[in-house]
Amino acid sequence: STPERDPTLADLSWSEALDRGRAEFGRDYLEAVLERHDGRVSDAAAQAGVERESCYRLMRRHGVDPSRFR
Repeated sequence: STPERDPTLADLSWSEALDRGRAEFGRDYLEAVLERHDGRVSDAAAQAGVERESCYRLMRRHGVDPSRFR
């Protein structure tokens, strides 16, 4: 069986589809790293290889609240 596919996906341009995919992956990645580190942003940032302030900017951009993982 084939996985469910968003019927509006074909309405996007290639660039828009890639942007959407990056945003979804970015949010999923941040949540996974924060979950692994029990919401500790400094530890999550270190694992991700970014500065703590950059991690906070990414969380704001992707709507991720680290307190959900504490």
